[in-house]
Amino acid sequence: MAAYLAYRVVRLMLVKLYVYQSLTSRTRSDIDKVIELSEKITVHGRPSENHLLLLNSVIRNRDNLDQMKSAVALFELALFAYKPSIDDSSNILELIRLLEHFRKEATTQKKSFYETNQAKSIAASYLLVSRHLLLSKTSL
Repeated sequence: MAAYLAYRVVRLMLVKLYVYQSLTSRTRSDIDKVIELSEKITVHGRPSENHLLLLNSVIRNRDNLDQMKSAVALFELALFAYKPSIDDSSNILELIRLLEHFRKEATTQKKSFYETNQAKSIAASYLLVSRHLLLSKTSL
């Protein structure tokens, strides 16, 4: 048991080090900014039953890479029907912009990236913004 625990701790540290070194400084900066802005966003309201089913199916996905791909796809779908509103805060608009630019990078990282808390936070950010976009008054 102790050997397995030591293995998991060492593996986690190696993954974090590898991921940190494999990302460009711009990507690391974008990830930090997305996580920071996501913590400031509050989404009010309840999505429709269909939207709720979509969100829950992404959340329940056990494979982290598939979860990221699904979250990005849902974001793209929600963004397609969205028109910016004057009610949107500068934080949400900046977060939308960052996530738009990060879409390709979010799904093309090394497999070990998706095991990190940062990747899970990015996927959660995509879902949070998707929910905001789906609940927006200007969404189709």
